[in-house]
Amino acid sequence: MTIAAGLLCSEGVLVCADSQVTVGTAKLDGSKVGVFETSWGQVIGSFAGNVDYAAAAFQMIERHADSTEVKSSPIDGIETLLSSRYRSHVWEHPQQDSGDYDYSLFLGIRLNEENHARLYRTTETILREVRSFDCAGSGEEFGRDILRLHHPVS
Repeated sequence: MTIAAGLLCSEGVLVCADSQVTVGTAKLDGSKVGVFETSWGQVIGSFAGNVDYAAAAFQMIERHADSTEVKSSPIDGIETLLSSRYRSHVWEHPQQDSGDYDYSLFLGIRLNEENHARLYRTTETILREVRSFDCAGSGEEFGRDILRLHHPVS
């Protein structure tokens, strides 16, 4: 079972994921969480799904974080980048029907001009704000059931 989750907390945003990654047919221990700072704020992310495609998408955000498009409107810029990448790398992949290329990201983003972080989730080409919590991956329904017991839904 693979799972990533994001939760809004009174202190900020929590993102987490299991530590098992699949590379080919091998199951290995690895991190599915990353963090970076930019001129406009901080980003923390976790993911579920294809490790190579998800990690590459997160790294792409980091590489382009201070580009004019992202810097001028960080959330819209990130959404544009991620949508374009998903379309070109997953939807246009010749073996896309196998489902082996799908991934979801959770992004905690704190803009310098705001005193709180926001939580976002990707699903295919969309980036949506999460107002309480959400989970992704094969364990997402189980994760949501557990989190509903302990975390208020708004």
